Amino acid sequence: HFAPAQVDQALAAYRENFRPSEQLAKPHVMVAMTVITADTDEEAQLLGSSYDRTFVDFRAGKPGKLKPPVAGYRDSLAPTDVRMLQHMRSVSAVGSKATVRADIERFIDRTQADEIIIGGSVFDQEARCRSLFLTMEALA
Repeated sequence: HFAPAQVDQALAAYRENFRPSEQLAKPHVMVAMTVITADTDEEAQLLGSSYDRTFVDFRAGKPGKLKPPVAGYRDSLAPTDVRMLQHMRSVSAVGSKATVRADIERFIDRTQADEIIIGGSVFDQEARCRSLFLTMEALA
């Protein structure tokens, strides 16, 4: 979820170079995704702006704690920052249950992953718990 440009290449290298062992007869792939689920796509995008803010600051050499969400945050960014965030979101699912389910299914189809590791930075603890609960419902 932090190196989307390398995920496909890394998975191909792993699968091509895999050698069976006593512990594992065939390749087993786990991939990580940032997942933020809310009742609506718009609410999830707002919650996801905390992650966006943190990532933009990190890339600018100003790492710090997770910040509160900001409505319309991407509208305030330079086009290069918007493109960088779009690239990062290529291994993310941010939206309603239906959107998240579709995005995760697409990512599994793309990677042929055996397992998905889900993480998601949401500023408000209650909203973070709700996001995880909605994600669970989306995938049930």
